[in-house]
Amino acid sequence: MRQLQLSFNGPFPFKDLEVGSLQKKTDKPGVYIWGFEHPLNKKFIPYFVGAAGLSVRSHLARHFKTIFNASANTYKWLSEDYLFGLNEVLPFYADEKFPDFNDSLLFAGTQHLPLWYHAHRSYFDDKFIYLNNFEFLRKTDAGLRMTADYPFSILGQDVSSLVPYLDRLQFCYGTIVNGLNLKLFYEYMEAFIRFLLKGKTMGNSLNFGDVRYLQKNVFPGVFIRNSNGVQHLFKEDIGLDFSGYEIY
Repeated sequence: MRQLQLSFNGPFPFKDLEVGSLQKKTDKPGVYIWGFEHPLNKKFIPYFVGAAGLSVRSHLARHFKTIFNASANTYKWLSEDYLFGLNEVLPFYADEKFPDFNDSLLFAGTQHLPLWYHAHRSYFDDKFIYLNNFEFLRKTDAGLRMTADYPFSILGQDVSSLVPYLDRLQFCYGTIVNGLNLKLFYEYMEAFIRFLLKGKTMGNSLNFGDVRYLQKNVFPGVFIRNSNGVQHLFKEDIGLDFSGYEIY
């Protein structure tokens, strides 16, 4: 495969996704990172990495909709201290106890807490406010019932209280103009960016071994260039070291 350069643009407020030239520019295949603006220094904190084979804009819009309705099972409400690293709390993206969501062995089935959470339950008690998966729930609640979302969602007319930092939601994107029209290619690109970031993120992806194999044997020559504003988020190469970002 020919070399592929990926330049990220952003961060932009989520509210700008559907306005002006940004609407057209994001209506292309690519990779995106959404996250939150740090409350003190205004730096962008990556939270989730995704890839879109048709339209970055439509994927981001869907994320925003599911977040607002608290129906995305990858959405986990972290405490503000744990999300941003406030009050001397180590942030999730640099925490070795925080899992890398790509290994099925981390999950012990729908009726049990995931192994990573079970092993560090007291440690995570004050770091997670809400986890939108039944396996994370530790007591029943009248506001919970089975839905199509796997397998539980918080219901009710007012879910805004469950969705913090909406006014701080931001995104970055990199469009791909000479990529391959293959599902595996976009799965690879999504995971590649996850492992290229200096901090951990939410969501599932291919594991690191698969990504390294694909990088060496199937999709070589993918690299980040000229990503002003977010270049500092990336390592020189993919890896399992997540030391975090220099945000102060």
